[in-house]
Amino acid sequence: MSVTTASDTNRYPDREGSAGHSLAGNTAPLLPSHRIDPALLDQARVEIERDGVPGIALGVYHNGCAATAGMGVTNVLHPQLVDGDTLFQIASITKTFTTTAVLQLVELGRLNLDDPIRARLPEFTVADPDVSTSVTIRDCLTHSCGWEGDFFEDTGWGDDALATMVARMDKLVQVTPLGRMWSYNNAAFYVLGRILEVLHGRPYEDVLDEALLAPLGMDGTCFFARDLLHRDFAVGHAERGGQTVIAWPWAMPRCSNPSGGVVASAAHLMRYAQFQLDGAAVLSDAMRLTAFEPAGPSTDTPEIGLGWWLDDSTGERIVSHTGDANGQPCLFAMIPSRRFALAVLTNGAKGWITAQRLLNWTMRSYFGLAAPNPRPDPRPDVDAWLGTYDTCLERRVLRREGERLVLDQIPLKQWLDGLNPPALPQGGIKVQPTGPDAMLIAPGERAQRVGTALRDAHGEIRWLRVKRRAALRK
Repeated sequence: MSVTTASDTNRYPDREGSAGHSLAGNTAPLLPSHRIDPALLDQARVEIERDGVPGIALGVYHNGCAATAGMGVTNVLHPQLVDGDTLFQIASITKTFTTTAVLQLVELGRLNLDDPIRARLPEFTVADPDVSTSVTIRDCLTHSCGWEGDFFEDTGWGDDALATMVARMDKLVQVTPLGRMWSYNNAAFYVLGRILEVLHGRPYEDVLDEALLAPLGMDGTCFFARDLLHRDFAVGHAERGGQTVIAWPWAMPRCSNPSGGVVASAAHLMRYAQFQLDGAAVLSDAMRLTAFEPAGPSTDTPEIGLGWWLDDSTGERIVSHTGDANGQPCLFAMIPSRRFALAVLTNGAKGWITAQRLLNWTMRSYFGLAAPNPRPDPRPDVDAWLGTYDTCLERRVLRREGERLVLDQIPLKQWLDGLNPPALPQGGIKVQPTGPDAMLIAPGERAQRVGTALRDAHGEIRWLRVKRRAALRK
């Protein structure tokens, strides 16, 4: 595998292995010289300018070769050039690492995916006693356990941080029924991380390093701010009053590490891509590929595999996961049938838009793959959707504004203590029906998202799922 970085200068200063000019007729994301196609870098430059992203690192893996590049800066106040070795918080992409460590234990016969959590953590408890008894490892891996998922507390920096966090989950109430539908769940991965600690007899960070990171050659990947103070790393940014500002705090609590704590570079993720696409001794091919198959309770798009999101809407399966630490959105996506992976690491609040647009551009440009555009559908009974839906962090109000259907998003609580700048309400976001229970949020805009009205066993609409999180109707 070849990982390449060099340097160049532009309005967004680059660190890349090419001159930055598009090559007519090129049809591959990597050049024969193992550099990222300049056309892809040009597109990245366009996207970060549109989204106001200070810096971006890219990694491309294709047919056994890899390259990285960077452009922009790590920090608007103390700028350093971004390159393929710049460290970013990859946040929830960490969940796929935790999943892989769990699958290692399954392969060794020390776990079964359908084991109840209490078989490994006898004291495990959430608010619903039946769920406490019945929930399985598979339910956690597929985000179908149903309790409040965005549960964040700081339990300190000691080795007991994760055990303490899992003990505090006894207050988490059910939002959706166990095993019936998926709704993104950070807290489920605290449980999985704690199981890894118990079975290995070591803190989660040591488990992951010894079982996965070191064997894959991902040296320099880390979890703690103390490990990167003398290295090249990015900080998150937000937008306030038309200005780009530093997003505080940088570090997340230690107990969140199994859910989103890995700090890595684009070069690191290329080694991870090599493992996920071509295999490595840390996991058998059969077990590795099992994670890329649907494993959750529903068949809508995206489907959920074991720790991965699966999207077949282009005609070929896209296996991916995103991450969003404070002001550092990122994306890691693979097309296994093409032995292709793309890593996009950003440090701007709208970087999630940049990442998704780059993935779409790459799929279309190099592989001719594009998901069909959702079409407006005037037939749904949208009045049945109207109402107020709450998560533990956000209130969503779906209402009419004249003839228009609109959504208000109102923060109820900040996800990190001391979050600065805090999340602000957003009101009057246009909603466009696209199917019986499907909708687009902000259709046609760069921030377009999918929304889904979810029904209970009696056919009544009880939840509104946006940003992959189901909010319960009030």
